Amino acid sequence: MFRRRPLFRLSVPAVLIALGAAACGGSSTPEATTTGEGAATTTTVSGLLAPDFSLDLADGTTFTLSAEQKPVYLVFWAEWCPICAGELPVIDEIAADYLDEVTFLAVAGKSDPTLAAERAGQLFSDNLAWGLGDAIWDLYGIIGQPDTVIVSGDDVIVDQWYGTLPESAIRERLDAALAVSG
Repeated sequence: MFRRRPLFRLSVPAVLIALGAAACGGSSTPEATTTGEGAATTTTVSGLLAPDFSLDLADGTTFTLSAEQKPVYLVFWAEWCPICAGELPVIDEIAADYLDEVTFLAVAGKSDPTLAAERAGQLFSDNLAWGLGDAIWDLYGIIGQPDTVIVSGDDVIVDQWYGTLPESAIRERLDAALAVSG
């Protein structure tokens, strides 16, 4: 059964990132807002540096956030999550239209490696790179799935939401992230 995350917990990742950014000389005027939107709850964080990470991908390569020049669409998922099973094929379709402009990365967590590999093959194509990353879930304060973070090409978090959004809303958010990334 899907349990919606209590509203007060949504601000935890934003607060942790803001504290880290402030401690590291990040933006002195970050903005964080939380709203309910359909099935998703949105925490939009503007002007905060995304925590850097490297992730070993299923294809044998390694992805490093700070080395990526394009915006990055991070979706946190688990192989056993029925909501993720409905969302990932939609993201895969969207990714096909944005591959030249955005890097799509599915970060599996709380997952069995063998089962995650099988499920990834069923849910999405090579449009989404993916790997297992419980440590990245911790780094971003992810406590449930699906959770999505959009990072600009200069490693700033520009959007984040928990749950699912309609395809049109995801495309709007990607277009907004591209506008910010120039």
